[in-house]
Amino acid sequence: MKVVVLDRHRLIAEAIGALLAEVMGCDVLAIENQASSALATIRSGCPDLLVFDLNCCSEADRAAVV
Repeated sequence: MKVVVLDRHRLIAEAIGALLAEVMGCDVLAIENQASSALATIRSGCPDLLVFDLNCCSEADRAAVV
C-alpha cells in the first residue's frame, strides 16, 4: 500500500511513516509538512492512503486534499 503522511510536525510525520512501513509493510511515498507539497506528491504518486493532521492545514487545503 502506497502512503503519504502530512503533518506540520516533521518528527511526528516521520514516526508515523516509519510505523506504517515497519508494522503494516506500507511503501511511504513521502512525508510532507505542507499541504501544497503533499498535493504535488499525491498527484504524481497516486497513493492508496493519505494520513494527515486535520489541524495542519487550512479548510481550503483540506478540501483540496480530500
